[in-house]
Amino acid sequence: MNIIECVKQQHRKIDTLVRQLETINEEEERSKLRVELADFLAAHIVAENEILMPLLAKHLEPGARVPESKEEHDVVAFTINHLMSIPLSSPTFPPRLRVFKNILLDHLEEEEYGLIQQLRQVAPKEELEKAGKAFARVFCDGLRGGWGKLAQSLLGAERAKTKKKMGKGKVVAGKRAPAKKAVCKTQTKGTKEHQ
Repeated sequence: MNIIECVKQQHRKIDTLVRQLETINEEEERSKLRVELADFLAAHIVAENEILMPLLAKHLEPGARVPESKEEHDVVAFTINHLMSIPLSSPTFPPRLRVFKNILLDHLEEEEYGLIQQLRQVAPKEELEKAGKAFARVFCDGLRGGWGKLAQSLLGAERAKTKKKMGKGKVVAGKRAPAKKAVCKTQTKGTKEHQ
């Protein structure tokens, strides 16, 4: 699977998870879904930052929105961390979730219908295939670490600044969601090292 297909497939999964989180009312199920979304999204952001962003920078004109997209990843990571930091029963959870959803879905749309479409037009197919395999490996490695570990690396510098200024800034880590092995198997279909 090439990188464009990988990214789009993961974007559909992220969209589904965030919409499910918005509609599910049972607290235990909602809690598991929130952790699954956080884990999946953190691994996706890491894979995009390590594999997709350099590929975009290599092939697209300097005026393309590559730096903005990377900054949006930081904003999304911050907002999911913010969402993970409060109880599901909190009255601020629903509005926080709506804001997160709007930021996230706008980013996914801009990335897919802008940068990724441009990449499809200019990058060689072989390079897209090779990048797809690398993307899947990085994603699966990140997914095994869970949100807590990835949040520390994604938000580490910002967290350190906040902690220094305010004397706090703890990153909340959740329990890993089940069924990650199946997700990685789908993402890495066709690569010997992940079957």
